Amino acid sequence: MNIVELSEKNLPEAKKLFHLAKNNFYEALGIDIESVNLEQVLKQDDDTVATYMLVDKGVYQSLVTINKPCSRIENLWINFDIVEEQYLSKFMEFVIKQFSAITLVFYWVDSTDYKTTHLIEDYGFEYTGEQNYIDKEKNVLTYRYVYKRKK
Repeated sequence: MNIVELSEKNLPEAKKLFHLAKNNFYEALGIDIESVNLEQVLKQDDDTVATYMLVDKGVYQSLVTINKPCSRIENLWINFDIVEEQYLSKFMEFVIKQFSAITLVFYWVDSTDYKTTHLIEDYGFEYTGEQNYIDKEKNVLTYRYVYKRKK
């Protein structure tokens, strides 16, 4: 198991993870996922964010985009069909360690992403009560979660 930074070389693997993790969300919105600008979603041109991917034996299993100045996880994409629990746990530990000097870490999870919601809740994230309608008519929302670092 390795955690590597996103590069031009592994961008096609990031795209595969994006399709697996976000297809239901864009489908619920009635948007063709192929029309979404992946570089914009990954915020590759923003120096304040970093994107890492979990890879084991050449297979990319998870991706996270971290925005330290905003204390926020921008993207968390996981291929739940192949990721091993022990690696996923280490990956989540890595994610939280990136915010080592920050006491609160936030993440907006899509209402269509049940598996990630359960994962982050199991890891200690708590729902803040905040929600944001992406499309009210289609009942697609995001929910804000917070991870509170224990002192």
